[in-house]
Amino acid sequence: MGTNESLAVRRAAAGDAQEMFRLSVEAIRASAAGYYTVPQLEAWAGRRTVETHRQMIEETFALVAVTDEGIVGFATIALEPAGSLVAGEVDQLFVSPRHGGRGVAQQLLSALEDPARQKGLHELVTHASWRAAGTFASAGYREVRSESVSIDGQTLTRALMRKTL
Repeated sequence: MGTNESLAVRRAAAGDAQEMFRLSVEAIRASAAGYYTVPQLEAWAGRRTVETHRQMIEETFALVAVTDEGIVGFATIALEPAGSLVAGEVDQLFVSPRHGGRGVAQQLLSALEDPARQKGLHELVTHASWRAAGTFASAGYREVRSESVSIDGQTLTRALMRKTL
């Protein structure tokens, strides 16, 4: 973002699914590259589809960060149980590699908190990739433990993190 480029955070709409999909695959392959092997990254990216992003928008509280360039980041939280998600679970946080380090993720995470409080939630939880763990820690989440998840024959480790509201 240039110095005069503004960032707006808004609810995601069904029409955002394609751009969210593209952004998440790009972020996995570029931003997380130093944290996981290429086979791990490809298994993770390969799980993503436009349809799963559309489903996220329908089933969770999904926000997008938008500049003049379009969507530059997104985040989702389950305000009530949805599929395998528990209430208060921040399931997705992705920022375009071109916009990393500019506070986009922090704005998205902050914007998820008021709706969670309004739902009566007192704690947020996430399963953060090693790439995202520092970002979550900066937003007040604490690491509970490391955990592993298997995706198409690849084992990825990540951090279970919690934040008290």
